[in-house]
Amino acid sequence: MIRIKNKKGISEVISSVLIIVLTISSTLFVFGAMNNLLDNPALSPEYSCPNLKFKAPIEITSACYNSRSEEVEISLYRKKTDLEINKMNFIVSSSSKSNSEIYSCSQYAQNSCSGMECKVPTEESSEKYYLVFNSTDINGEKEISVSVNNCIIDVKSLSEC
Repeated sequence: MIRIKNKKGISEVISSVLIIVLTISSTLFVFGAMNNLLDNPALSPEYSCPNLKFKAPIEITSACYNSRSEEVEISLYRKKTDLEINKMNFIVSSSSKSNSEIYSCSQYAQNSCSGMECKVPTEESSEKYYLVFNSTDINGEKEISVSVNNCIIDVKSLSEC
């Protein structure tokens, strides 16, 4: 059997190794927590309005007013982006902006656009929407806008269908 004469020397080595291991693990823990905070800021918006306008995740491909059915027909195309869109608004307004109506679409809500099912289009898909225009002022130039996160990303003039 081997006898160790200097037990104090071994305990100093073990304590030094433990201090080094604790220092490395605490450094890695702090780095991981800081890296997570920097990658996913808690209260900042996903995109600012200028970035949304530049990327234009949703575009109006056609917009017209059908005088027979008194509906606004809108065709949208959603591009593939990393932006999660849960809600969007249609804004029908006159060129003078004096009278406008807002219609909301949600990823989850149904019956939010003129009593019809209205959902945000999925990525790389086209959708057609029919909005009942409630205003009696049909004369004059009208335009339709699409907004996401309270930012207007596309505007088109309404024509006769």
